[in-house]
Amino acid sequence: MTSLQSALSALGEALCILGCTQRSPHLRLLTFASIVCLAVCLFLNPTGSAYRDYTIGCSAAIRVFMMSDFLLLNDPLKFRKLNEPAPPPSSEASLSVRLKRSFDLVYAPRGVGWTHRIRGMANSAPNKSTATLPFLAKRMKIFVVQFILYELADLVIQANQHFPPLLSDKWWLRALVVIAHLTELRTRLLMTYELIIIGRVVTGLSEPDESEWPPLFGSVLEVYTVRRFWGQFWHQVLRRMLTTHSDFLAQCLGLRKRLIARYFKLHMAFFISAIVHYCGDFTIRQDWKGGSMHYFLLQAAAITVEDALIYAGRRLGCERWMSKRWARLLGYAWVMAWFAATHPIWLGPQIEVGFVTSRPPNVFRALQK
Repeated sequence: MTSLQSALSALGEALCILGCTQRSPHLRLLTFASIVCLAVCLFLNPTGSAYRDYTIGCSAAIRVFMMSDFLLLNDPLKFRKLNEPAPPPSSEASLSVRLKRSFDLVYAPRGVGWTHRIRGMANSAPNKSTATLPFLAKRMKIFVVQFILYELADLVIQANQHFPPLLSDKWWLRALVVIAHLTELRTRLLMTYELIIIGRVVTGLSEPDESEWPPLFGSVLEVYTVRRFWGQFWHQVLRRMLTTHSDFLAQCLGLRKRLIARYFKLHMAFFISAIVHYCGDFTIRQDWKGGSMHYFLLQAAAITVEDALIYAGRRLGCERWMSKRWARLLGYAWVMAWFAATHPIWLGPQIEVGFVTSRPPNVFRALQK
């Protein structure tokens, strides 16, 4: 990342924190407009490294939608932490108090520790405090394991930089490469998460409490439907900003029928996610030929069809002649086939402009030399 992109990204983060301290709606609107302008500057000024630029573009777009939630659709000073009385009126809270609360709010996208936390996640951690050193040792162990998995996945990706055709005799290799890409992304996010945890505990900003740091991903055993892949297994970092905007739009349209509203929100959430990732596509390609829009809209369509088929199967009594175990095995095969078919739609245009070749050097490969 060059000095320009570093400065713009840091300024964007600072504006997010400062914006959430503002009492005036007009100042919040001005701050939001500034964040949008910074995002556009980042989109139009790539570093030349596709691997870094994709992260820069997506992060800038995430800031825009997150601040649309906190600064436009809500009053950031009215959010409340768990086990806390009503926050002090904005007219009484000092700047230092507002800055601390703003920092905690912005960097808790899943709402962990707040009353707006994402509910119903299977990957929530129990309340369990431990001594600092054992806690840090556990986190370092997780980091090392994820690093090894990341490097192994990268070896597969570097050896197979393009996806074999879907209907070729190497369909299994296509599935393997897709798994490698998903593993690479998952482990990269987990390593970042563990470093944040370690940094905050070491500096005293957080306690060594498992409940403050629930797992970022759910169990891989949950991926027997596309809905459960995205809703239970995959990270939920963007979930609040996606649901807040989709709920707002459904309310604006006055959708009263529960079923229609439910699937409108589903498709709108994936559409917003598509926009976020499409901004990453644009940043690395500087054109509109990225695959994120098609890919994420297809996920919503797959979930809709999947829900309809599951509903029809239950109505027809399929549960009577197919055991739960076989149904899940069929589900795992379906999900793997689905991502083997669609994941290259997302990654193919990125690979064309050097997304794989611009990755950091692989440690295992360097050791072999």
